[in-house]
Parts: sequence; structure tokens; C-alpha cells
Amino acid sequence: MRLNNGASELIEAQTYPTTSGDFVEQYGDEEIKLANGAETFGEVFGLYEADETFTDAEDAKLAAFQAVSHKGVGRRYYSDRESFDIGENSPEAVSF
Repeated sequence: MRLNNGASELIEAQTYPTTSGDFVEQYGDEEIKLANGAETFGEVFGLYEADETFTDAEDAKLAAFQAVSHKGVGRRYYSDRESFDIGENSPEAVSF
């Protein structure tokens, strides 16, 4: 996942250390575009306690990645790999 629509630039331009409350206050209405929609900085950073401190831009980006909803993951519940537990019947392998 990437932060796009200027979200990454806003995070990088912030003075650090900063808090989630600072992000909500300064950029609360700014949108973060996601694979299936968008969320605002207020929605994403508002999930953290207001005094959650970020030491640098990378720390804040990781926090944003962790806080976005299912809109950021593309197709929900999709996996191109099926894993089966030991003893579970699985389909026969097909070679293409």
C-alpha cells in the first residue's frame, strides 16, 4: 500500500516529534486515497490517542498504514494462495 494524493508529502512536511492530535488538527479534512475509496487524516489518526507521539515521518506513515480501514486493502478476503492444514483434504495440484 502507498499513501498517495499528497498524503505522504503532508506527513513528510510535518515537524517531528508530533502527535496524532496534531495531524487531526492540521490535516483532519485532507483525504488519503485508498484502493477502494478514501479516508481523511482525521479518521485515520483519530483512531489513536491524541497524545500518541511520532518521532519521524516513517513512524507516522506506519501508523497510517495500520489505521486505515478495509478500503486500503483492495479485494477483501482475496488470496491467490490457499493454505490447508495438516490432515485437511485439499484439491489436487494442477499444472499449467
